Amino acid sequence: MKIRNVILYVSMALVIVGIVLHVLGLAGGVYVLAVGGFAMFCVRTYSRAICTDKAKMRLCTILIFSSLMVVAAAWVIYTGRRYWVIPLLVCSVLELYVSFRGAQS
Repeated sequence: MKIRNVILYVSMALVIVGIVLHVLGLAGGVYVLAVGGFAMFCVRTYSRAICTDKAKMRLCTILIFSSLMVVAAAWVIYTGRRYWVIPLLVCSVLELYVSFRGAQS
């Protein structure tokens, strides 16, 4: 397994842990979510940079925007607003789209 995949899986786990911590009302959930989202963003940006196929490059760009939605959700939680689930919903829809679209190519 590539180190890039390990970092991506760990960052996804951090995102889930951050969301659970926030929902349970425990301190630090927003920071765990932000670190996980930023790590996802870095890995996906690197993946797009080394990609050579145009179709996969477009999918990587969508995944970059998806990870930016996780960072946006962390910002919304940090500022104390209550609509933090909307960026996560957009992230989920983009991830689902790429998972179906990527299976065809």
